[in-house]
Amino acid sequence: MTGLKAFVRAALFGGVIVLLPLGILLFILNWIIGAVTGTVQPISNQLTATLNFNETLSDVIAVASLIVICFLVGAAVKTEAGEWLFRSIENRILKVAPGYSMIRETVVQFLGTERP
Repeated sequence: MTGLKAFVRAALFGGVIVLLPLGILLFILNWIIGAVTGTVQPISNQLTATLNFNETLSDVIAVASLIVICFLVGAAVKTEAGEWLFRSIENRILKVAPGYSMIRETVVQFLGTERP
């Protein structure tokens, strides 16, 4: 009977150890997808209404637009003038904003890069 009890306990804890990180990962991915969808929803709605695209195509175009904007801003910040402008804005405005430094440091640690 003790062997059965030990097996049940080990199987239960083993299942929790496997499924809990997976559940947390899915929860975080769901949250990120919801945040991105909420961000692009106005653009997506406009595309659907104006150009008569279906919702999925509108969402794809809106997300692709967001990715292109991120690329363009990243490319601009890599230039000397863009880096100067970013540092100026960051030092004068953003570092004074409550929580900016903490959010920035979290993103830097998550992405593994220091500067744009």
